[in-house]
Amino acid sequence: MRAQYLVIILSLSVNAHGEQVHPKSRNEGYQGSIEFDEKGNLAAVLLRKGTKLDGSENTDLEAWLFSAAKGKTVYVGLNFYMDESFYKKLLYKVKAYDYLAAFTKAVQIRFWRLTMPRVEIVFSASLWLTKDQQSEIEVVKSTGKLDGRKTLEKLAAFVAGHPRTVEESDVVILLTGLNVTDGEDSSVQGVSYYAGACSPKRVAVVEDDGRTFKGVNAAAQQVAHLLGATYDGTLPLANLCPASWGYIMSKNPNTWKHHRFSLCSEIMMRFSYGFEISQVPSTPANFCVAQGRIRQKT
Repeated sequence: MRAQYLVIILSLSVNAHGEQVHPKSRNEGYQGSIEFDEKGNLAAVLLRKGTKLDGSENTDLEAWLFSAAKGKTVYVGLNFYMDESFYKKLLYKVKAYDYLAAFTKAVQIRFWRLTMPRVEIVFSASLWLTKDQQSEIEVVKSTGKLDGRKTLEKLAAFVAGHPRTVEESDVVILLTGLNVTDGEDSSVQGVSYYAGACSPKRVAVVEDDGRTFKGVNAAAQQVAHLLGATYDGTLPLANLCPASWGYIMSKNPNTWKHHRFSLCSEIMMRFSYGFEISQVPSTPANFCVAQGRIRQKT
């Protein structure tokens, strides 16, 4: 039963910047904790979030989350920023909008198995960065290589200074044709902040070639990460969903499962946004806008 899995969610592993950019970072930085009551559930978390279980003393979190999510759909709006390196690689430059729409649809397909609530990934907006904007955001460490972490920090600051129409995007993704790196590791294709959707840290950097959709899996991975999914093989569900199984949230998702999320990813995402589900209307609306606010995290 899912309840057996929920009980073991004890902590979330992030680095000192609030990031969980790669499975190899699982033992670095700060480790927070989730409080349990004497019955072994997450009532304390609900209380801290100001959430009541239907006004009753019911603390069956599993039943409540499924009940709250029944018939609901979470619409996650993607706003794409694109740099010059992406433009140079884009096969059909006059059809950039079509490429982004297809790219978004390909990301959405990775989420199709998620239910209660359903997760719909939608294309909200796009922006070609000027050279001045690029220099403000991107940290190029050497020819063809982009420092993922430092760029992520600057991207978050850039987004925070933009008009409300951009600020209220659920997720802002910088698409780049450069090789995204995490420290000395150049094998990563994307970085993002853990559970940053709807907050000032709702940003991700994704590497794509503008023609083969090679960055789709990385984008799906980072969107899920922003929605609260940890990487398979890392805390808090390291033993339940090892990275070797090859799901989307694995370091090298190269098996037949690489287009799917593991049960652990589904659980973590539901925990991240599940407490807000009762506030989300059934009519289409972006998740953050549906909540009527942007969560002001520090």
